[in-house]
Amino acid sequence: MKWQKKLNKKQKEFQPEIIEYTSNSSAPEKSARILENGGLIVFPTKGVYGIGADIQNIEAVKKIYNLKKRDLNKPLLILIGSIEEVNNYCINIPPVFFEIMKNFWPGDITFIMDASKNIPEILTGKTGKIGVRIPAHPFLKELFKIFKFPITGTSANISGRPATDRFEELDPQLIKNTQLLIKSTKTTSKTPSTIVESKDKGIKILREGRVKTKDLEKYLI
Repeated sequence: MKWQKKLNKKQKEFQPEIIEYTSNSSAPEKSARILENGGLIVFPTKGVYGIGADIQNIEAVKKIYNLKKRDLNKPLLILIGSIEEVNNYCINIPPVFFEIMKNFWPGDITFIMDASKNIPEILTGKTGKIGVRIPAHPFLKELFKIFKFPITGTSANISGRPATDRFEELDPQLIKNTQLLIKSTKTTSKTPSTIVESKDKGIKILREGRVKTKDLEKYLI
């Protein structure tokens, strides 16, 4: 197939490493080392594939914007390993958010909150806000046991083009400067996460996804 020949050609030319998860137990450890050294990884999520960098490494984050051809005024969400980390990266958090997090995390809901000073401005698109989610995919759960900092959670696609849950459909243009690709069959849903934002002391649903509006009605004000 044409896409296979194109992908194989790019992989030979730039030689990003490909690890099959879960058959290779070194995937989380190798990913952590690459992130620590300012590299980029492509990884599976419950939905589509994502591309990740250490959020504290500004140059690595810039690489993602460049590879995706993404407008710098558009924020990138972050992925974290535990609810306890939320207070490190967000402020002015409505108490109801923590109740929802306990009921719907990991996965399924992305929360838009005011960013703390620990969030680099480039990630917020100068909005002062940041999207946060704990991922549900087992690879990312294992990664966060080793790598103790948030990573970017943006989809692994060129801006304006479709994201994919199929490893074979990853765009060669995007992966050419990526150091490690984690291949998995455990993506389970093409439906994106639901996005909610703080509104006064309650929530506003910006996008209905895997969690439906009816499931959140008791939290709305």
